[in-house]
Amino acid sequence: MAAQLRKEAEGMEAHVASMTEMEEKGFWLCDNGHEKADAFLRTSLKPDFKECDDCAKNPGSPVLCDDCLKRRAGRTCLDCKAPTKFIKRDLMTGQEKYESDKQRKEVETMIAEKKKLADQYDTDAKGGEDTAKHFTRQAASSREVADRLQKL
Repeated sequence: MAAQLRKEAEGMEAHVASMTEMEEKGFWLCDNGHEKADAFLRTSLKPDFKECDDCAKNPGSPVLCDDCLKRRAGRTCLDCKAPTKFIKRDLMTGQEKYESDKQRKEVETMIAEKKKLADQYDTDAKGGEDTAKHFTRQAASSREVADRLQKL
């Protein structure tokens, strides 16, 4: 159980780290929870979208600039066609940053609790092993006494 809890905590830590990185780089999140970490590719643009002058000057670049990303907020998910929103830390409002930080802290608290519970399971298991060793030694001692009495 302790190993399973530690494995879950490590997975959660990895997810928090990847989400932090994704927030810095920017990612798309649809209403159904699908996340696309890759930048918004030009190949998924609708024909009526007009790029800014800088993006139009670099037609070979597969990604759009931040300004074009902000204007292209009506993109749909490639998996489920639900509406998506571009999430990037420096484009977030103060409230969105607060909510993001709050969620991250909640997950970090859960990670700490899982680790603490895993440590408690280890302590309990060690206590159980110590108790078993004690009773094994006591039984061996009782057998030795019984053998000596039998010889007398």
